[in-house]
Amino acid sequence: MTQLLAQILHLKDPASLPLLLVVCLVGAAASLLALKSTRRALLLSNLGFASILTLALWIGTHLGLQAMFPKLVLDVPARWLAGSLVFSLVGASASGTVLRGGQHSARNAMLAGSILACGISCMILTALAGLVRPFALAYDLRSVLLVMLIGSTLCCFSLWEATRPLAGVRRVLPCLLLGLAIFVLILGSLGSILPFEQWMTAALRPDQIATMPVAIVAGAEAIVVLLLSLTGSLIDNRAAARDRREADRLRQLADSTFEGILVVSRGRILDANRALGALLGIDIATLREQPISRLLPDSIDPATWQQAANELSPVATSLRSSNDTTIPVEILGRNIVYGHIDAQVIAVRDIRERTESEARIRFLAEHDALTGLPNRRLFNEKLQSSLTGAAVSGTRFALFRLDLDSFKTINDTLGHNAGDELLSHVARTLRACVGSSDFIARIGGDEFVALRAPLSDTKDALDLAQQFLGGLAEPLILNQKRVQISTSIGVSIYPVHGMDAESLLSTADIALYRAKSNGRGRVCVFEVGMNAEQDRCRELERELHGAIAAGGLSLLFQPLFRPDGDLVCFEALLRWTHMVHGAISPAEFIPLAESSELIVPIGAWVLQTACQEAVAWPCDQRVAVNISAVQLLSEDFVTTVSQALSTTGLAPERLELEVTESVLIENTDQTLTVLSALRALGLRLVLDDFGTGYSSLSYLHRFRFDKLKLDRSFVQRLDTDEDARTIVRAMISMSKDLGLEVTAEGVETPAQLAALRELGCDELQGFLLGRPMPKSRIRMLIMRHHTARAADDLTPLLVMETGDEAPDAPADGANSVDHTPQALGV
Repeated sequence: MTQLLAQILHLKDPASLPLLLVVCLVGAAASLLALKSTRRALLLSNLGFASILTLALWIGTHLGLQAMFPKLVLDVPARWLAGSLVFSLVGASASGTVLRGGQHSARNAMLAGSILACGISCMILTALAGLVRPFALAYDLRSVLLVMLIGSTLCCFSLWEATRPLAGVRRVLPCLLLGLAIFVLILGSLGSILPFEQWMTAALRPDQIATMPVAIVAGAEAIVVLLLSLTGSLIDNRAAARDRREADRLRQLADSTFEGILVVSRGRILDANRALGALLGIDIATLREQPISRLLPDSIDPATWQQAANELSPVATSLRSSNDTTIPVEILGRNIVYGHIDAQVIAVRDIRERTESEARIRFLAEHDALTGLPNRRLFNEKLQSSLTGAAVSGTRFALFRLDLDSFKTINDTLGHNAGDELLSHVARTLRACVGSSDFIARIGGDEFVALRAPLSDTKDALDLAQQFLGGLAEPLILNQKRVQISTSIGVSIYPVHGMDAESLLSTADIALYRAKSNGRGRVCVFEVGMNAEQDRCRELERELHGAIAAGGLSLLFQPLFRPDGDLVCFEALLRWTHMVHGAISPAEFIPLAESSELIVPIGAWVLQTACQEAVAWPCDQRVAVNISAVQLLSEDFVTTVSQALSTTGLAPERLELEVTESVLIENTDQTLTVLSALRALGLRLVLDDFGTGYSSLSYLHRFRFDKLKLDRSFVQRLDTDEDARTIVRAMISMSKDLGLEVTAEGVETPAQLAALRELGCDELQGFLLGRPMPKSRIRMLIMRHHTARAADDLTPLLVMETGDEAPDAPADGANSVDHTPQALGV
């Protein structure tokens, strides 16, 4: 190869050619590294590229001259040397500027390569011109043109490849091409010099173009630039057409996806698909060249957001839409080359539906589906956080336990839909009562809890509890029926009543139980000593389940008389004799029966037993049985009454059912339906404790009763209070006008008896006339009644000692149902 080049170029010393080639390759590699090393400082990289390349050219030219003219001493005058170096530096700098400062295209690469080849040739020829002065060298124009064309082509491809991302062996290709270009330009430029015989001819004709090297190179450069520019433009046009087709294909593909696609480079948006524009409500044409921060909420750093997109798995984040709303999205990206630019493509997935579903799942896991209130799980977390916060701050908070009275009765009689509507109403009412720092939750059926934190004092807790009671006291319509509800509330206070969640819940539960025992619809704050009382109540409640079968329950009967002494009725009163504790007061065990709903089977037993006893009486006296709200509104109560009458054979007109005004308050419409069904059976209905309720006159208007029972609180003040006498006179007068009989209960003194006779009361009941007695004594009383009636003298029966019960035993009205203090005599 070396010999062939020596023959073609007429080399005198071909041994220096390998060294020249090495210099060309090393210089090419070093200069290209300098060109690519400093990406942002274009001037510095161009100067490094030009300086290294000029040094390589100068050494290469020296070696080339040694090979071609061994005896020639390389001594270029300073001004020619400077001009030569300037050509090389300017040409290389201009080439680098065109290459890196402009668009990456074939035309720019070819223009840069031709400029570089021109600078190299000008440097070599200028140095030669200065070396042989005052002689003028003559050149073969065709050779110069060919060398320029080959050198420029090699430079073009070298620089084109140098600006592309290459891998593997291809990374050395730009160095090889540029080194070969330098090698060709050095040897080709030197080889284009005409033989010595033609130098003298050229010296005699210095105006000929063959003796003007710069003009030769300029002309050759113009031709080469023209050819290469046309070629590069053609390549670029074809590449641009291909890129447009590819871009159109990729855009169609991108626009056909359901996910948004975003292409970003150096913090700026290069492109996006229609799905992203539709997601954000933005025209994608307006996004191009915009900073990525335009799409991000203010709280998100763009650099962090882009870095997160390069994670191996999708990352949840958010974007900002055209109306400045935040849209939750999931992003996943990777690095690509987009139009010869290093970029990042990011897939954007709308996760609003998934986020809403997850939020809904979390909400349902922590909230009650019916009322929307927090459930037991969230309440426990809130209670623990309240305990922690109160322990740190040294503040107090109150825990409220709320339980609806007779909810199961309403749910069973009006249906589960009505029960659900009632619970929703309660939730709305409780929410309206609390403040922003308070907490309300539903932890089960009709059980609600509340927290007030911080708590200023006990009065603050009681005020909130009264707001609960007041809000829930308002009547509402369920299934087109007017319903009145009440709530019992137990309150415990941290740290007075407990230092942990279990203690606070336990003490609040004990206070709730006391509130129910005190008559329901009440508030009770826990007090020391309630624990033992609750343990006793729980024990009694357990044993009450088997009291009927064990024979612990029994009935006593208290007589009712007319003012003339005629015996007209016996009221059945329930008693419980415990095997260990002895006689248990009805005031204690009847609330237990009602709260556990044992009152329904116990009440059925009382009704059946009372009717069975009355059938055995040797007369037509009536029997009266008190009925509770739970019992009256139970599903099968009318059937239970009908069966008791049919199985015992008691005439319906001999049975009186006594209901209190509190029964009517709880569920007016449902109660009216049941009372109408009972009246259809032919029995008598009595309104007990008349005058102690809230709307007595309205009940008389809506319900058809046979008799009213005046509450003992009025009777006991007849002989001492003129106002009480006036009220009783008005009640009796009103009742007679309405066609109702009147019974006065609690007659305990002769003065009270005389006053009631004077006022025209129809029936009398009380300790003065007769205490509750067992069934064994009823027959004796009835026989005395028959004897007195036969003698036409009933007056002695009005004042008699007939009861076996201890003097401190509960008086009239102490029965299975009505356990108010007035009725129980306690």
